[in-house]
Amino acid sequence: MRFRCQKKKVGLYLLTNDTDVKLLSDIYSLLISKDRDLFDNLTVYGEVTKDGKDHVVHSYEEFISVLKPKEELKNVR
Repeated sequence: MRFRCQKKKVGLYLLTNDTDVKLLSDIYSLLISKDRDLFDNLTVYGEVTKDGKDHVVHSYEEFISVLKPKEELKNVR
C-alpha cells in the first residue's frame, strides 16, 4: 500500500501474525478520506473467497460474506 505525502511516495507496512479483518479494516479506514467508503467497489480476489471466484463488493458486510473463514486465511500469502 502506497500513499502520496507532499510529492513523495511513502509506504505503510503492517506486520502481524494474525489476520484480524475487522482490525485491519479499521486501520485502513483511518488512512482514507472520510467521504470514501473503503469497501465500495472493492475487488476481492478468488484466493481469499469462499467460492474461489473474484467478487466486487460494496460494503463491509458484503466483504465479510464472501471472505474465507479466518482459519483458512492463515494459509494464504
